[in-house]
Amino acid sequence: MENPLCSENRINRCRAAVSVGSRPVAPVCVWRTSRLRCVLILCAWTLVATPAMAGTFEIQSEQSRVRFEIGHNDYTKPVRGRFANVSGEIDYEASAPTAATAEVVIDVASVDTDNAYRDGHLRESFFEADRYPQILFRLGRILPGEGWVEGELTMKGVTRTVTLAISNVRELVDERGKRVLRARATTRLNRRDFGIQEDPERTSGLGKLLGHIQQGVDEFIDDDVEISISLVAHEVSGSASGELLAVLD
Repeated sequence: MENPLCSENRINRCRAAVSVGSRPVAPVCVWRTSRLRCVLILCAWTLVATPAMAGTFEIQSEQSRVRFEIGHNDYTKPVRGRFANVSGEIDYEASAPTAATAEVVIDVASVDTDNAYRDGHLRESFFEADRYPQILFRLGRILPGEGWVEGELTMKGVTRTVTLAISNVRELVDERGKRVLRARATTRLNRRDFGIQEDPERTSGLGKLLGHIQQGVDEFIDDDVEISISLVAHEVSGSASGELLAVLD
């Protein structure tokens, strides 16, 4: 039986009008003598009609960064550091990005300022990492306008609403065909709003012995902290949302 799209009895070409829902798709042109072209056109239609996906993405700690910067009166340059271990999940749908949800978990013990003694003091006396081992951010809503989000930040047992500027949001496909989300965010926090200040009673005996830590060291450290976040998240599950990425024209 002849393929109606490729019948040699047709003159020049046939036109097949296809629609999805109420959205018409431009006619597909098929030449009468080429069955190969019929196959290519059908393949192209399959690719074009691939639905956008709603999926869950897992934050990749080795590719993500949470950096901070704070001024110190004893230094001409601010003290910079990072948290090396970041985890969490993002639920995202390309056709409805404002409906995204996210949870980011930061391991306090992974603080790194390129100074082992200072890192230990931050963990012990400032963050009290043994009592509060994680910093948690939960995305709340996308604010009106472009590039701002709001969420709940919990640090040292204190939860406050914070606003972040979002930029460089990209959705890519890796070599396995899985989607990858990338995004950057920045914000400024007052550390005292979360109780991030020195507790002299928790300063190690060695620190006191060496005289490196003095009571009242907070006087030499700025209250405001600049935060910069770079996240990379890999798709772990996905389901069709029914939206077309594009149509033939």
